[in-house]
Amino acid sequence: MAKGSEQLKNFEANFSKLETLVNELEATDLTLKESLDIYEKAMKVSNACVQALDYAQQRATELANTRPVLTERVRESDDESV
Repeated sequence: MAKGSEQLKNFEANFSKLETLVNELEATDLTLKESLDIYEKAMKVSNACVQALDYAQQRATELANTRPVLTERVRESDDESV
């Protein structure tokens, strides 16, 4: 399974694959087996997209949480230079 930044790199491609698979599922001429096979693929791709989004959310939260620390450090260095 791809980790971290690899998940983000693959997100757009996986999302595009998911759209294609959903369009295939909407076809009315599929057998039950074909539908299940496509559904299985779609679920795997969907899980990869969810993992990428979870990672992106985690990174955004981490970055947001470090902002006050960085801001405080800048203030401290500004105070020292005065």
